[in-house]
Amino acid sequence: MGQGDRVLEVVSCTNVADDPALNFELDPGVLLSRHKAARHGGMPIIGYYHSHPNGRAEPSATDAAQAADDGRYWVIIAGNSVSGWRPEGQAEQVIGFESIPILVEG
Repeated sequence: MGQGDRVLEVVSCTNVADDPALNFELDPGVLLSRHKAARHGGMPIIGYYHSHPNGRAEPSATDAAQAADDGRYWVIIAGNSVSGWRPEGQAEQVIGFESIPILVEG
């Protein structure tokens, strides 16, 4: 949750995927409630984060299949690494990710 490119609130969410070790799926109840709150004046969702147990903090083919070219950030955590990405697409299909810097303030 945030404004522009500034994260102001991080909301944890249960991974409800059938096999959480291989995939992630945000709890739809939490996701929908946050979208609804944003429509009623709350902070908008500016991105999503998840971990990669394989140890690589970079988007996978599964990430590309699940992502949308909607301008939201994808943050991937793997081991001691954290990386930021923005999906890039063509005709509503994500074909890659642009690496973006992460700056921690405060």
